[in-house]
Amino acid sequence: MNELVERHRLAYEKVNDGECPQVRYCGGGWYQVGETRVRQRKLEQMAQQLEWRAKGDELGYGDIFLYPRHRTLVVNGRQERLTPMTARLLAYLMTHPGRLLSKRVLMRQIWETDYLGDTRTLQVHICWVRKALGEDRRELVQTVRDVGYRFGGQGSG
Repeated sequence: MNELVERHRLAYEKVNDGECPQVRYCGGGWYQVGETRVRQRKLEQMAQQLEWRAKGDELGYGDIFLYPRHRTLVVNGRQERLTPMTARLLAYLMTHPGRLLSKRVLMRQIWETDYLGDTRTLQVHICWVRKALGEDRRELVQTVRDVGYRFGGQGSG
């Protein structure tokens, strides 16, 4: 149990300036992290995300964090695994916030094809991205009818 606490502390210190909140084992699989009580699994996820962040494998937008190499999305603390192509699509969208990206560009960048005869694949993956983001953040992926998609707010493109 102390091994997990130490792992979290070390990862936290690599990523954040300042001291790590106190973490202690409470028994029964529960830990106290600062003022918050979490289960062992949650503390393991927190340590893992800090380790990924320390390695620079993170894209962020507000309280949304994507770890592309691990195909893991964290929204407001909720962690979700993505399919390889969904993770790739979301990573591309997140690296171009506010830009209007055409269907052609997305098909070329994500699926490495110029074929646009059936863009249902793109529509389905956009739907999966929105579902992963959750009901209260799904509007971050905006559809521009007959053109493409935009991640985040209005911008250039």
